[in-house]
Order: sequence, then structure tokens, then C-alpha cells
Amino acid sequence: MASPVTRSAAQEAREMYELKKKAVQYYIENGVPEKMEEILNSTFYDNPNDVYGHLANYFENFQRMPIITKIVSREVLDGKGQPTIQTEVYCTVKNFEKLLVTSICSSKCSLPDSMKPEDKDLAEKDRQVDVTKSIELINSNFSQQLQYLDPTKQEQIDRILIDAIIKMTQDEEVRLTKEAEDRGKADETDAKSVSSPMPQDSKSKAKSPKGKGKGPAVVVVPDEPHEKFVAGSATVCALSQAIAAAGAIVRGIELYKHIASCRYEKIPKTFCLPLPMVTILMSGKLAPGKLNCVKEYMIIPKPGMPLREVVSRAVNDQGALWTTFDRPEQGLDLIQEAMTQLELTPGEHFHIALNCAGHEIFDYDKGKYEVLVGQQKGAEDLADFWSDILDKYPSVIALIDPMRKEEKEAWMHLCEVLSEKCLVIGDEVHHRPGLLKDEDLPNDFKTSEADKQIIIGTSDGETTDSFAVDLAIGCGARFLKLGAPCRGERISKLNHLLQIESELETLGVLRTPAEHTFPIIKPPTPPPEENEGGGNKPEEK
Repeated sequence: MASPVTRSAAQEAREMYELKKKAVQYYIENGVPEKMEEILNSTFYDNPNDVYGHLANYFENFQRMPIITKIVSREVLDGKGQPTIQTEVYCTVKNFEKLLVTSICSSKCSLPDSMKPEDKDLAEKDRQVDVTKSIELINSNFSQQLQYLDPTKQEQIDRILIDAIIKMTQDEEVRLTKEAEDRGKADETDAKSVSSPMPQDSKSKAKSPKGKGKGPAVVVVPDEPHEKFVAGSATVCALSQAIAAAGAIVRGIELYKHIASCRYEKIPKTFCLPLPMVTILMSGKLAPGKLNCVKEYMIIPKPGMPLREVVSRAVNDQGALWTTFDRPEQGLDLIQEAMTQLELTPGEHFHIALNCAGHEIFDYDKGKYEVLVGQQKGAEDLADFWSDILDKYPSVIALIDPMRKEEKEAWMHLCEVLSEKCLVIGDEVHHRPGLLKDEDLPNDFKTSEADKQIIIGTSDGETTDSFAVDLAIGCGARFLKLGAPCRGERISKLNHLLQIESELETLGVLRTPAEHTFPIIKPPTPPPEENEGGGNKPEEK
């Protein structure tokens, strides 16, 4: 009869044998023996200086794709001291949770600089509510909803974000509609409970004004109602930007290449840097002097000029000069004279763009644009006004916001007159070329398939995050509107642009931008009229 010690040893041997079988099966299922044999053989022949680094690089190719584990958001300040959103994306990398990226989203205020104090207070309150709600959503709902997703799947994640915000917007609209109906019922009940008033005596009736000596009433196209987003909409921008940066890190490529692959479905072989729009002079309604119709004088380098040369000529230590102008020609003369002193030719080495901010100089009482103090122009007259200036200064190749977006017919007339001479650009208007703000993410990266030119513009509440630069390069934007060359949040973008230019030059994949072309914009052809019999009206000969 076997002793207990013998039985125990036999049992341990069987358990060890079973354990070895499981280990062999586990390693075979994961292909470890073959990979170990391959890397050990290649390591011997390669004879690397860092053996373990060589082994790590080899096995890194077989690691699992990092997945999102959590997203953390908090409130920080932008360049203007306004509240904005900082987002951190954590992923499981090589079995450990790791912080991949920290991103700060730019804030936006669509109201003009000359807005009323009460409107400014309301906008600041709405911004704070939006930021607070967005942070709450990111730290709770979206952190759980995006958990275990692949951060490189940008389109999938953007779709989740957009659908969630659309659902929130619809729920908010239903709530507001119900509240309006309840108020209407309450008002109707109150009206029935009040007795009808006694008829007034004919003598007590108010007399209608005769309007003697007054001109005809001014008809003004009303402003479109300010688009109000549901609280928490900033979530889309903050998360989309952060996920894009995390996806680039996971893929081990530059952010602009990752964005380009999202748009073109593969990384392009060559890249073209956007032409920077650098603000040199500031004017406008709030500036001293009589000039209202030009808020920013910007210079644009000629296509092909190296960015380092652009920066050396355009950057100064004071930023944009805010001086006194009484006519738009004064600023243009000053810039062209400065170019001449530097032995540069206006219209050859550098071009000029004007930010007109037409919505800020519109007089609602008179229905006209106060282009200069004491001088007003109707919407239909602005085309001739700017056409004369463009004829005098052919170096001006772009006008931004020459009038309000509500002036539909006047817009088309202005485009018809000016689009052969310059780019007519509108912010948040149906227009060509397009002007996109980096806070308007997530962008449809296929938005310019119709051969439109894109301008990426930074917002007023920008941060030191240089995402806008990568977005502009990845989207193939024609221009990058950076503002005045001062303050850290702008200089950081210029430095990042310089860095990318150097990298692309070293790799030999930097493409020179094409020469400027102006897409001619004509009013749409009216549909054929129908005669009384239902057929088309015959053409007149």
C-alpha cells in the first residue's frame, strides 16, 4: 500500500503536468513559440545595440489596439479669461491605463464687440451654463458611452456625439413647446375670467399720426434669430478634438496626418500648408477715427513663400496696431508703403485681405451701413463701394463679411460684381469659399469635395492648443486665419506651423500652393415660368 507521501508527490506531478499542458496550449494559441523563434533568430543577425529595445519594438506590433477606458473633463480658462473645457482621454495601453492626451477647446462668442452690456452678460451666463453642462455630460454619460471604443474610429465616435446632442435638442424643443402650450392655456383662462372692457368714446380714440414731413418708412431685413444651442453642445467640439488627438497618438502619426486620413480615407503622399492670414492693422467701429467698414487689415503671403520668411517679415513684438483711420484707403496705403520700404511688391510678395464685419456697422434705424462716420450706404450700394476700392488696390484679394448674411439678394449682387476680383467670404453664411472655425467641430472632412476653398479661423477665445493648425493642414485648407502675431496662444500656432513645414521639407513631401483663383459666383438661374395652360412660357426672341 502506497504511503500518503507517495500519493501526494504523484498528485503534485499530475497537477504540474496538467499545468504545463495548459501553458503550452496557451502559448501555441497565441503564436508565442513561432514569434519567439523568429525574433531570437533575427536579433542574433541584426546584433542591435539595445537588445531589449529591439525585442520590445518587435512585440509592440502584436499588442492589442488601445481602447478608451475613461474621459475626464474640467473647467479651465481660455486666452480671454473665459471658461472653457479641458478634456483628458485615458486608454488601456499594454494592459495599463494611461493618459494619452490633454486637450483644451476654444470658446466662442458670436456676438459683436459692440454688443450691449446686457447682451454680453447674457452671453457670458449662457457660456458658463454650456461649459458646466458639457463637463457634467463628459464626466458621466459620454465617459461611459465611449468606454472600450477604439479612439482611431473618429467618424464612429463623432456620430455618437452628434446623435446624442440631436436627441438632447429634440427633447429640449419638446419641453419648450409643452411649456408654451401650458402658458397659452393659462393665458386663455385668465382672459375669460376678465370682463370685456367698455367701448371707448370716439373722442378718446388716439389719433393716427399724419406723418407730415416724414419720409417713407425704412424697411429693414430683420436679423435671423440667434441660433441657441442646447446646454452641453460644447461637448461635441471638446470630445471630437480630444479623440482626434488621441487617435493620432495611438496610430503613432502626426495629428494632421490622422485628420487627413479621416477625410481622404488614406494619408496623402504630399501636403500643402495653408496660407496664413496675419492681422497687421485694426480699425472698425470701436477704433478711433471715422473708419467703420474695415475691422482688420490682413496680409497674405504669395503661394510658395516659405513660412519662416513670412514670419520673419510679418511678426513684431506689438501685435496689430490699432490706429486712427478716416478712410479705408489710409490703412491700405500704410501697408503698401511699408511693403515698399521692405523692397516687397504689393500684390506679388504679399496680398491683402479685409475683414469688414458688416453686421457690426449696420444702422437698423436707417437700414444702411455706416461705412464711415456720417457716410452711409445701402446694401445695394456696397458692391460699387468695394468695387471702386478693389480697382484702386488690386493687391486686395479677399473681403470677409462685407454685409449682413440676411441681405440675401444684395449678397448675390455683391458676389456677382466682386467675385471676379477677389474672394468674397462670409462667416456662417452660404458662401464660397467656406470659413470654418476650429470650435465648430466635428467637421465633415469631406465638406469641400465641390472644389471649394476652405479657411480655418481661430476663435476669439482661443487657447495655446494648436489643434487648428493640424486641422487646417489635414483638411487641405487654403487659408489659416490666425489674427495678430502676438500673445502665446497665437505664437504657439505659428511655431507649430513652422515645425510642420520643416518636417515636410525634410521628408520632401511639401507641396507648393496653387496660385490664387477667384471662383465666380453668379445668381442662380430662375426656374422657367409656367403659363396659364400649365405649359412652359415660350421664350421671347
